[in-house]
Amino acid sequence: MLNKKKSTLLTYAGIAILFLFSLCYSQMEVSLSGLEASRFAVAEAVGEQGVFHITFTQFRTADRIVRNGKVYSDKPLPLGWSAGVLHKAVHTATGLNFKDNYHLLIYLYNIICGGLVNILIFVWLFNHLRRYRKGSVQKKFLLALSAGLGSWLLSYSVTINNHTPAALALLGWFIALEKFSRKPAYSTAVIAGLASGAVTCFDMPIGFFSCIINLFVLFFAGKKDWKSAFAGACGSGAVGIFMIGLNYYAYQTVLPLYIAYGGGTYTPGTGNKSHIGYLVENLIGYRGLFSYQPLLFFAIPGLWKMCKKRTPAAFGTLAVTLCGISFYCYMTNEYGGAAYGFRYLIPLLPLLWYFAGVYLLEQKNKIIWSLAIFLILCGVISSLVGAYAPFGLAFEGLRTPPGHVTRTIRSSFTGNLLSWSYENAPDSFLTRTLRNYYGRDLTKKYLFSSYLMQKKVNLMGKISQEK
Repeated sequence: MLNKKKSTLLTYAGIAILFLFSLCYSQMEVSLSGLEASRFAVAEAVGEQGVFHITFTQFRTADRIVRNGKVYSDKPLPLGWSAGVLHKAVHTATGLNFKDNYHLLIYLYNIICGGLVNILIFVWLFNHLRRYRKGSVQKKFLLALSAGLGSWLLSYSVTINNHTPAALALLGWFIALEKFSRKPAYSTAVIAGLASGAVTCFDMPIGFFSCIINLFVLFFAGKKDWKSAFAGACGSGAVGIFMIGLNYYAYQTVLPLYIAYGGGTYTPGTGNKSHIGYLVENLIGYRGLFSYQPLLFFAIPGLWKMCKKRTPAAFGTLAVTLCGISFYCYMTNEYGGAAYGFRYLIPLLPLLWYFAGVYLLEQKNKIIWSLAIFLILCGVISSLVGAYAPFGLAFEGLRTPPGHVTRTIRSSFTGNLLSWSYENAPDSFLTRTLRNYYGRDLTKKYLFSSYLMQKKVNLMGKISQEK
């Protein structure tokens, strides 16, 4: 009873910490990257105009397609449509609209679509870690909270995005699989199928992999019962039918517009792309999964340990992780575009964090735990820097023209840190050190472009007046 009360108090404490961060740091503007604007435009169109084209909204975005003289968002529809349904309720009840309440509504929906999703990830992860027999509840709390504070989950929780909802859905899929492994039931198999289908709503490649792998995990975890796999397929299929129906209702095509009309993200890349170099940079380099969240190095032995126990959910997680990393590191060439870190791998973070936690909860060595706490702190610093501008100026691989400033300042961490430091403490030691390292002329160009991306006109004027 005492342990349950302690867990409840820690849960509320974690929620309060993450919610306070969301209140303080959720963004009130969209960047020129177009990624947020495209979804907010759909939310305004659906919520206020009852249409799906974004021709007459307050938002302008490059992520668009023109059909029959009307402008449409080319992003997968479920997230923008969901925000639009929410906005319709708010608009009907209060009269708030994006023309007159632009910044307020952006702030409100960023809290809901970013901050609250991050809170749910913490709660689900903490509850699931509590099921693990080893380790104290305090350590489990620390590990769960560190996922929400010390990873790209925090960086992207300040704005609407598809990656953190995909991470929540994928975590739900894993939890459902673990429950099915303990006690097979067709209802749980359906839930696992629904969860893997939900991942597809927000991240089609990783969602596709999870839907396929889900069938094999359910089949073997259910002692080779094909009915369990069929139940999972029914769950995924139901979500698929919903997505197809929504696309057809909105666009008169069953495919998302990005696929139906062609897009540039999913291409193996040609020219001067080095596949090995690209993989290295996105895992341990200047946009790296492990370099920005070094605690995840512990996920490798954690996954190995669980796979040695022949845990079906662990095998499924390993397969989805390898498929996701392989796909995005082969089928893209722009490092996630104008974004912090390698955003495509965000959906994998809660699962990897869980396996890092499983490994650490087995450890009694104080040195290992001291190292883990240090790596968590490194992740917190990294994620806070990312929260400054998750969709900001960044190197975009082959898309970046020769001579562009981001070909020199290639780290999104360093770029964000420079922009934040100059904005808040232009004469500080940190600002002077970064500017001296890269050169004042280069950093002046970078800062001007960075503030342009963030629509910070006053800072653009300030940096342009420097001699």
